Amino acid sequence: MKKMVLSLRVIFSAVMCLAVVSGCSGGEKEESSTSQAFPKCHNFLGEKNVGSAVDALGGGGDLEVRAPRTPKVLLGDLAREANAWSKQEDDVYWNHSYTACSINVWKGKRVRKVESTVEWSVTPLNLMREPRYAATWREVNGQVLMETRESGAGTRLLFECGVPGAPSGQMRDMPLEIEVRDSGLDLVLRKKMLAEFARTLAVGLDCINSPQIPKVLPE
Repeated sequence: MKKMVLSLRVIFSAVMCLAVVSGCSGGEKEESSTSQAFPKCHNFLGEKNVGSAVDALGGGGDLEVRAPRTPKVLLGDLAREANAWSKQEDDVYWNHSYTACSINVWKGKRVRKVESTVEWSVTPLNLMREPRYAATWREVNGQVLMETRESGAGTRLLFECGVPGAPSGQMRDMPLEIEVRDSGLDLVLRKKMLAEFARTLAVGLDCINSPQIPKVLPE
């Protein structure tokens, strides 16, 4: 097991070397997509959390990390959607899911992964508080709802975020939904990543209602 973790650590170190230096062996080299993605993932999920996730996925495989958007671009896309929202169109249009960070470890044709996503939901918090959803959704602190699925599926948070300049009703009718899915990570680690992701988005979007996302989500 130690050899497996060490193997992945070597891959991880080599990737980060490429991100800092133009070719660790001498000539100029173009940064790989994985090396470019790590800093973005750190911004979204926290550097320590990302490192722990890489370790937890196991060693001895090929590491691939993707982050299609920088935090600035992702936040801009979310803000534009919020500002363009209208009640008449929300059930049809507002379901764009964005991948913030995807970490994959390949062993042959098998892959273990962690993926974080965000989207504006068409499901208001008041609806999810109804008794029929009580078995899967729970209150975190009066402002945040959390859904925990079976291991390997993921955990979701739902909270209201009023974007500055957005139409009236956007905050109430179109909450922010974020999720961390994984291949059987420890639930504590998954929730650490999820909390960091939620807090980053709430601050970055400058939510006018200042949602209180706890640093530690309940068990």
